[in-house]
Amino acid sequence: MKVTINGVMKNYSAGITYEELANEYQEQYDNQIGLVCVNGKIRELMKKLDRDCEIKFFTMKDVIGHKTYVRTATMLLMKAIKDVAAGSISKCVVEYTIGHGYYCRPADGDTITPELVAKIEKRMHELVNAEARIYKRAYSAADAIELFAKQGMVDKEKLFRYRRSSYINVYEMEGYFDYNYGYMLPNAGYVKYFKLMPYAKGMMLLLPER
Repeated sequence: MKVTINGVMKNYSAGITYEELANEYQEQYDNQIGLVCVNGKIRELMKKLDRDCEIKFFTMKDVIGHKTYVRTATMLLMKAIKDVAAGSISKCVVEYTIGHGYYCRPADGDTITPELVAKIEKRMHELVNAEARIYKRAYSAADAIELFAKQGMVDKEKLFRYRRSSYINVYEMEGYFDYNYGYMLPNAGYVKYFKLMPYAKGMMLLLPER
């Protein structure tokens, strides 16, 4: 495939991921590359090259790159909660932002202790260090409803019953499935900077600015 990046055309094999291309050009950027723009359309790094194209990279300093970082960090948090706190928290929601933090609380009146917050944060770091992959797959509406029903995500199960689309894109990280309204990073290793701390009846996920 003929690929033009930063005004220079090079040949690449079909099937190479955009993440591999980003890694080749990363040293030319001050910030971590998180997304690509392929012939004017934004694509996630886990996608594969399948046509001649012109590519532009977006980093975490760009608005869309930063939003992708936040979205991925939130999924990382929910995955960690599922792994270490499933017996203590039945459901946790991200409610709103406070400064540069995102307030999360149990939805069913469950209690979050400082010790539990520390365990969740430790698990998040373990997933980051392991570069836990994030996969994106298209499910039929019926299969997506069944999937989220099994995970106890009643809100998403109800949401998909009103979706007109036949297929729904679902993200998965080591057995944890979720639906997001935007782009995601290819693995947890991209979320290098965060802090989790107890706050009010829940906890705050602190993330860097652009």
